[in-house]
Amino acid sequence: MLVQIVKSVFGSDVSLSLSSDDISELFTIEACPCCGGEQVIWSHGVTRCPECGAALAPCSVCMDERGSCDYSSCPYGCNGTDDDSKKEVTMPDISEDEAKMLYAFL
Repeated sequence: MLVQIVKSVFGSDVSLSLSSDDISELFTIEACPCCGGEQVIWSHGVTRCPECGAALAPCSVCMDERGSCDYSSCPYGCNGTDDDSKKEVTMPDISEDEAKMLYAFL
């Protein structure tokens, strides 16, 4: 099954056709420390929370790849403080509708 997503990147719409394998590779679910909801975000980079707008890093992916969380070498600049939710967002936003649809595949 293919899922169609259209994202605006640098002012141009980009259409993505994603298989369920692509979705599980490109996206992950993280708990947002600001709003408390489970959010679908990109697996790499910093994504804005679809619900409250806080910056979210894919901590679970980092934990899986590295085996632990080490703030001294976090590739996203996390330091375990309130500053973590104010990091620069580096990935395109995911709408609440897109998040709901993607959640079903994760």
